[in-house]
Amino acid sequence: PAPPNPFLVKSLMTGAAEGGLKILRARWPQARRIAVVCGGGNNGGDGYVLARLARAAGLDALVLASVPPEKLGGDARRAQVEWLAAGGSAHPFAAHALPGSDVIVDALLGIGLSGAPRPDSLTVIRAINAARRPVLALDIPSGLDADTGAVTDAAVHAEITVCFVALKSGLLLGSVMMLVHLNQQDIAQRVHNAWLRTLEEGVHTYEIYTEDTRKEK
Repeated sequence: PAPPNPFLVKSLMTGAAEGGLKILRARWPQARRIAVVCGGGNNGGDGYVLARLARAAGLDALVLASVPPEKLGGDARRAQVEWLAAGGSAHPFAAHALPGSDVIVDALLGIGLSGAPRPDSLTVIRAINAARRPVLALDIPSGLDADTGAVTDAAVHAEITVCFVALKSGLLLGSVMMLVHLNQQDIAQRVHNAWLRTLEEGVHTYEIYTEDTRKEK
């Protein structure tokens, strides 16, 4: 198979980050400081782009990297380089830095997770939940299986999940089903309306809202 087109991937990352930031600012208009927790894959790349755009928009964006820069590759590495070139810094993940933020952005694992998160990722997930700050998850809450909705050990409790390109079935199945809350509206109608709205805006995202996301299991 042909390798992915880096220009297309960059465009998709930028669109994803723009959509995520737009929803973050609409949901939390008073937020001034965000903590973006970035992993080592393309989900982390989305996080680096979102942090760069947030910084350009005047927000204080703190990037907490769960993977050292030298271990990044491909599109995630390019996104991180662009973040650094824009004047940003990538700090090693530190749980104590999370409570000082107005909103946490979960860009840790994404849709590639199969099975239990690695111990280091599990530590980060638990720290995000323990911080008891509002969380915006990019594409899927870290620790949640995007296909089945299964949670092994722990998953990020996100107040809003912004899905890119397509709604992830795992958000409507398994363990997460008890958390899905769509303001008493029918799920299919809400998803349909969100899809139409974001198509009009040129950003392919879904917004999934969860209820009582701060309660630890």
